[in-house]
Amino acid sequence: MSKNEYSIIKDFLDKDNSLFDTLTITIGLVGIKDNSDNPSQKYKVSKIEASTEGNNEKFLKIRKFIEALNDEVSNELNTGFKRSDKNSGWSVFFLIKECIQILSRDDFHFNYYRGQRKGEWETIPSAFRDYMNIRGDIYHDKFEDIYKEIHRKFPEKIRYIEFPQMELSDECSTIMYDRGQQLALLQHYELYTPLLDITSNPFVALLFMINGELDNPKLEFYDISDTKLFMEPEKTKLNNRILAQKGAFLNFEMLLSKVGKNTSLIDELKKENNKMQIPRVALEIKYLEEDTKAESDKETIMNKNLEKNEDAKQLVDSTKNLDIEGDRKNVFQDVQKKLRTKLAEFKYFEDDLFPDFEDFLKNRKKLFKKPE
Repeated sequence: MSKNEYSIIKDFLDKDNSLFDTLTITIGLVGIKDNSDNPSQKYKVSKIEASTEGNNEKFLKIRKFIEALNDEVSNELNTGFKRSDKNSGWSVFFLIKECIQILSRDDFHFNYYRGQRKGEWETIPSAFRDYMNIRGDIYHDKFEDIYKEIHRKFPEKIRYIEFPQMELSDECSTIMYDRGQQLALLQHYELYTPLLDITSNPFVALLFMINGELDNPKLEFYDISDTKLFMEPEKTKLNNRILAQKGAFLNFEMLLSKVGKNTSLIDELKKENNKMQIPRVALEIKYLEEDTKAESDKETIMNKNLEKNEDAKQLVDSTKNLDIEGDRKNVFQDVQKKLRTKLAEFKYFEDDLFPDFEDFLKNRKKLFKKPE
């Protein structure tokens, strides 16, 4: 592949990025400043809502489902739990599970997933992120040379398959399939590649979402039934991690594939109202900063009358100053802890994502740190 071809993909992702037709669902969290009644409760679910963006005909039904779910969330008499449950308020895990159940139905067909721990991260493969070496070389410009070099040094592990002249032919499809399998191996060995990891198991995607420090994390749902980018890797002894992760990929090199004699997929995606976009639902867990401040101000006003009482005054003093960044961090740590606990109940553990010997040892090492 020439530098120019990767630049075409990069330019499309930077300027147009119309690959996905996206509906965003937001689970809004408000920090609880005075949680003296239930010290373990760091936040409450304020709302769940769906955006108005997205053109896919399925999105209308999904919006109606989310509206109905939000009515239940907003009903203070309906906590989302059985009466015997001591917890109050709606659980993030419960809302995520509800969304998984509805979106995975046959009539919606969102059956592949991706979890990201930071909402600000773009959903693009690592090869097209803005990485640069000390000489100023841009990574995507150097990718093909890196691939060739790896093959020269380790031919027993990686085959080099040259990017073909794109055309509508079985031969071209076979070459792209074989090349994709080699790219999957490079991805397995943690090289930046044009492949985007996805999984057929939503709970595996959730494990990835909570694997690290969270900040407005998101779980993405994809309907991959009509896209040229979808690719299932062959399972070999060299990539047993794929099996554990129920993994597959979106191969962004296929953006250059032909959908007509002189028309590439990128050309088609740039057109208005095209039918080539991948339907996507992005479920984000968002800390509502302004709502948290408003709740905090309301509590402060309500507590002012208590200051005459010395015991109550101590409570008021402890809740006067709201540290938004500290509260945000505490909320997401609590979300992470509770999601991890619920996933463990279903026998999903982060260790299981990395069954390779080296990765298993790395994860064990991370469990121990020097005390500060």
